[in-house]
Amino acid sequence: MNVAIKTRQPTGVPPWPLILVEGVEKSGKSYAAAQFTASDKIGQCYWIDLGEGAADEYAAIAGAKYLVVDHDGTWHDILGQVREIHAAAAGSEKSVVLVIDSMTAAWDMLKDWASARARASKFAQKQLREDPNAEIKPSMNLWNDAGDRHRQLMNLLMTFPGIVIMTARGKEVAALDADGRPIPKHRDYRVEGHKNLPFDASVWVRLSRDEPPTVVGCRSVHAGIRPGVDQPLRYPEFSLEHLVFEVLGLDPGLSKAREVTELQSDEKVLADTARAELLAFCQEQQMDPRKVAERFHQERGEELRDTLDPQAVTEFLALLQGEAAEDAAREAEAS
Repeated sequence: MNVAIKTRQPTGVPPWPLILVEGVEKSGKSYAAAQFTASDKIGQCYWIDLGEGAADEYAAIAGAKYLVVDHDGTWHDILGQVREIHAAAAGSEKSVVLVIDSMTAAWDMLKDWASARARASKFAQKQLREDPNAEIKPSMNLWNDAGDRHRQLMNLLMTFPGIVIMTARGKEVAALDADGRPIPKHRDYRVEGHKNLPFDASVWVRLSRDEPPTVVGCRSVHAGIRPGVDQPLRYPEFSLEHLVFEVLGLDPGLSKAREVTELQSDEKVLADTARAELLAFCQEQQMDPRKVAERFHQERGEELRDTLDPQAVTEFLALLQGEAAEDAAREAEAS
């Protein structure tokens, strides 16, 4: 099949910054984010606290102003809150700020979800009955599901029509050779989170208890850092406000949300197809789609609109079709 070439002219307009602020423990990551909300150059600020517990305390910083997002601790509610803030930010006159504290905890949640699913499998249950202390490792398909969920969140953050501050933990780890063996007297540094987190961020800042704040990487025509050419930039008098508005030269009137075309995996395409079939059945039976989605969540433990498991949707549709057939048979007998 021939496909016509589709093109457009690049705009040259810089997108809103997606800033990763990472560092070792007690290096001031959350503090820097809260301090930024005191800027008079920004509008409404939202703070999503994931496993850090700093949101209430840091509101005492002079001038800090933000709303703490109240979530129930589940991935679906957190993702839903981000979606709502994303939509609200699109219609705001001033720069909306979203703080995620921290992305390390977000990825830990998904790792725990993958591990729990692995332990709940029939194969794992058999192993655990024989040895309650058996090591159960998630299979690749479960890691892929966790990665897909993380990508859903990152797509919202990367296309956010405002400023996003993501915190994450970082630490030194043993350097490994190509075979995974430790290299004596060598250390590496690692950001704790999904492996693509630093790639997705447009600005990468590292905080330390001993060294000045460092801009490790920055995607910017005006203040970019060329890998292998420029050294990371150190800022003894660092602040996120200075970085955003002076170094990056952000102009809220010109910036626009980053355009990211989400790549469709085979699983997502199949899941979308199954969802469409389920919706068509609901319309045919005059069933409330919201109540159907609520039931799916109660029985399957995940949101219908987010699931990447087409088999789960197909099985749920078969269940509803079976119930509808039974109801029709009873009505026929009664008449």
